[in-house]
Amino acid sequence: MRLLARRLFTALLAAVPLWAAATPIDLAYNPSNTGPAYAWRLDAVRVSADGRKLQVRTQPSGSLPGGMINLGSYPWWITLVAYDQGAGRTGNGDRWRGNAALPAPTGRWATVATLAPGSSTVYRVRPIATGGVVRGLPGVTWSGTVQGTLTTDGTRGPLDASHLVDFDLHIVGDQH
Repeated sequence: MRLLARRLFTALLAAVPLWAAATPIDLAYNPSNTGPAYAWRLDAVRVSADGRKLQVRTQPSGSLPGGMINLGSYPWWITLVAYDQGAGRTGNGDRWRGNAALPAPTGRWATVATLAPGSSTVYRVRPIATGGVVRGLPGVTWSGTVQGTLTTDGTRGPLDASHLVDFDLHIVGDQH
């Protein structure tokens, strides 16, 4: 029995090197931890005419930059998507600082979220890969995916922050 236990322990150590282990992270962003609603920013955001897509403008229109969804304020915030400075990006600002480039869609609008089945106001965010550094821990990085939901008041067409009723976003991944 001891020999079997020793072999099992040795096999487990060989399969999972302790120095390469990643620590799982799940960073939550919602109205209760990102600050007051006046800190929420939706620029050039719309719900499609059929109500199935929540979209952000990707290209400038005249003197207006592309759009963005930014929720919260220092020290805990998330930029779900921003096309306000050229190429699209996503990011967050807290201990886990990160940023990721978004692919540039061919049209003028990028679909950020789609209507959840059985709902008329809840939109599921399309997963967005991101990563960055852990502030205060030199050499420690993280990678993950932004996912979650945005809930509107049911408005179709242009949206601003007053049309956002709730959100529950998470960056799920690993700290290395």
